[in-house]
Formats: sequence, C-alpha cells, structure tokens
Amino acid sequence: MIIKSMALTFVFGIFIDLFVHLHHIMYVPENLWIRCLYSLIGLNLMAVAVCIYFQSGSIYLPSDYLLKAFGKRMNNYTVGTMICTSMPLSISILIILFQHHITGLGISTFLFMFGIGFLIDLYNRWIVIDKVPQQNMYSA
Repeated sequence: MIIKSMALTFVFGIFIDLFVHLHHIMYVPENLWIRCLYSLIGLNLMAVAVCIYFQSGSIYLPSDYLLKAFGKRMNNYTVGTMICTSMPLSISILIILFQHHITGLGISTFLFMFGIGFLIDLYNRWIVIDKVPQQNMYSA
C-alpha cells in the first residue's frame, strides 16, 4: 500500500507538472475574469473527481485519507475540507511571512479551501455509485 501511494504521488506530480508546462506553452489568460472562470471550472471538475474517487473506495494518497477522515468526522466535506486545507495554508502563510514574498497563494487557493467541500457534498448527492455486493465464491 505504501509503495502504491508513493508511486501514485510521484506519477500524479509528474502529470501536474507536465500539464502546467503545456498550459503555459499554449495559453495563459491575462484577463482576471477568464482566470476566475478557469478556477470555477477547475474547482467543479476537481470536486466531481474527488466525489467519484471517494465513492470508488480505492484511496491511495495519505492526504486523501486525511480529507476523507475529516469529512466523515464532521459529517460533511464542507467543514472537513476547511479544517484539512487549513493545515497546508497555515504552513504557506508562515513561509510567506519568513520570505516576505507571496507565491502560489491567491484567490483560487481560498476558493478551493472554502468551496471544494461544499461542491463535494453537492456532487455526492448527485453522483451516486452503487456498490455491488461481493458474493463469497467457494470452489468445491
């Protein structure tokens, strides 16, 4: 399980870097409204993906275990996500205070922190993956 988690994290990180690089080569919008539209579309796509990912039952990343645990503990993902994302956000703020330079922390970060949990709760009501009960198969 640990090796799968590490491999998935590595591959996931490479794909993020690849797509960000390709995105910067193709088009980076200068207009603030288009950036906000990008954020809203991305936020909804991420919420749908997380909803399906959590319902599928095959969670491999440690941070996802934490998010799911906070969501279950708080009985909704809205509050659970805010608590879970407040930890890396606090670390980012400390780094910003020490470096006296804001990088990687913007409007979309706060939209993610306060909006992704609400959207996951919303999509959990709309997208329901029925789990097929597994039958015990014994060979004679």
